[in-house]
Amino acid sequence: MLIHHTGKAETAQTYRGSSDIKAAVDCAYLLQPLDSESGLGRLRLRSFKNRVALGASIEVQYEAGGWHERTDRALTNREIIEDLLRAHPGAGQDEILELARVKGVSRDRTRELLAEGEQQGWLEVETGKKGKKTYRLAEVEVGEI
Repeated sequence: MLIHHTGKAETAQTYRGSSDIKAAVDCAYLLQPLDSESGLGRLRLRSFKNRVALGASIEVQYEAGGWHERTDRALTNREIIEDLLRAHPGAGQDEILELARVKGVSRDRTRELLAEGEQQGWLEVETGKKGKKTYRLAEVEVGEI
């Protein structure tokens, strides 16, 4: 077992140090906190190298004095954006980008999803006087069966 730390730069988010470290290991994981609550809370072990099997992320939760694997399905990036817009209807792009970043969705992916939602019609977009866009989920009409 090797314990290391991440770098501060965007390009050093898996580990900091020599590339020989990654070359020498069979399996490597990044430990990421998933919430900002006090205590140990929820953590994700995200595989960034695995010679043995397909790398998969593992989520664990500290409760009742021990670690337990979370088996519930992780939300997709689109589901995260939809949840954010339910909680913040009419939010601007900058606000959505920051909220999504906190939830683990990259700025680029969030921009892609906002554009996709606008094109596909699952997002309603309003453009203000100064060109600022605000977003909300499109209302779905339920037809007669």
